[in-house]
Parts: sequence; C-alpha cells; structure tokens
Amino acid sequence: MDFLSIQNTSSAFSRFGLYHLIPLGICLLICGILFLRRRQIRRSGNGRWYFLFLGFFAFLFEVIYIVWNYAIIGEANIIYAVPFDFTFAAMVLSVLLYATRKQIFFDLLYFISFFSAINLIFADFGGYGINHFRYYQFFICNIFVIFSAMYFTHIEYKNIKSIRSVINYSVFIVLLIAFNALISFISGFDYLNTMFCYIPSLVTSAAGGALGTIILIVLSIVLALIAYLPWMIYNKTTEEKYSLHKDEEVEEKAEI
Repeated sequence: MDFLSIQNTSSAFSRFGLYHLIPLGICLLICGILFLRRRQIRRSGNGRWYFLFLGFFAFLFEVIYIVWNYAIIGEANIIYAVPFDFTFAAMVLSVLLYATRKQIFFDLLYFISFFSAINLIFADFGGYGINHFRYYQFFICNIFVIFSAMYFTHIEYKNIKSIRSVINYSVFIVLLIAFNALISFISGFDYLNTMFCYIPSLVTSAAGGALGTIILIVLSIVLALIAYLPWMIYNKTTEEKYSLHKDEEVEEKAEI
C-alpha cells in the first residue's frame, strides 16, 4: 500500500482546518519570539539557524501526523494513530539529552515542550476529545521532559566537553518507540486510564466538560513553565561564566 499516494493523503489534507491553523499560528509566534531572543536563549553565532529549523520542524510534525494517521487507519481515531507528535518527540529527545549532553538536544527539548502544551490545549478543537491519546501521552511524557531538563540545567550544563556515543542507548530508544506504537495500534479500550491510575481523578471525572478543559489547560501551562522557567533563570546568572562558546568568542575577538 502506498501510504503517501494522493488517494490516501488528499482527504487527510482536507482536514487541515481552523483547529490546526490556530495552534500553528501560536507556534509560529513562539518561533518568532525565540528567534528575536536567540542570543539571550543560546549564546551562539549560528543560533538563528537552530530556531529557524525548529519552526519548520514544528510545522512538519503536524503534517506528518495527519498524513500517517489517515493513511494507516483511514479514519480520525487518535487512539490507533502512529504517535508522531510533539510529546513523543520530547520524550525521545529527553533520552538523547541524557545520552549525549549535547546543547542542541536541550534547545529542541525545551522548545518542543511548548508545542506539547499547545497540542494539549487545542486538542479538542480537532474533535479528538479531551479524554484521548494526546492528553495522556502529554501527561506521561512531560515527567521525562521535566526531569531531563532539570538534570541538564543544574548538573551537566557547565560540564559539556565532548559528545558521547548514543549506541548504548539505541536499544532503549527502539523499545520505547515500539512500545508506544504497539499499544496505539492494538488497544481498543481506555488502556492508559487503567494502567496509569495516578492520573488525577478530578481530571478524569471532568473530562469532556468545561471544567475538564480548564483543568487540562492549567496543567499544560504549568508543566511547560516548570520545564522552561528554571533554565531561563539559571542561565541568566551563568551564561557568561559557563557559555559553551565563550572560548570561541574570545578567540574570534583576538583574531580581529
């Protein structure tokens, strides 16, 4: 089967409506803010290219998600969809961050945490329903995202000297992807609500109503802030002392 044939993708792209344009518009706005503040966010001469890439990356993820969802199952059912979305990407990136201690993975990680929050806030606009796949995955993945961001911020940021091989972590990443995809394909019931009973009962009972929407919006914003604000505050006090490119900048000035 040709998953990307016009027969399989034309209907999927016709679903690209207001409920996708709203979050994408906010994503583009955030891209602009990050671009304007790129020197404060990341002290690097080529920082603008990272964030321009991230803007394209965010747009591409939404398109890939729609196409694969329709091509694989032929209907708009998030429970069965391949998990190509921002939250899953954030979880994989958090693993890569642990493995490599590389600055670009941290940039990608905290950037995508914003898109995870936006995905959650606007999920119901797409007819997915609050009680569906994206919320639960967001809730679980952000545990990984927050802890990896905190770990990198307070332990590894000033100690980056070389890029470690990710070979030792490849098996774990593959299993993570396989498990996430498997449960999405084969489950026909509310498996995550059963498996992860620690999800707040208030959110579960309020799902589908106005109160549930408000609770999830607040949770998403709080989690995004938790992942971002500590790094911003910490980095302001240490960026000059522990800048990854400080030595390079000094050498460039000396050459001039």
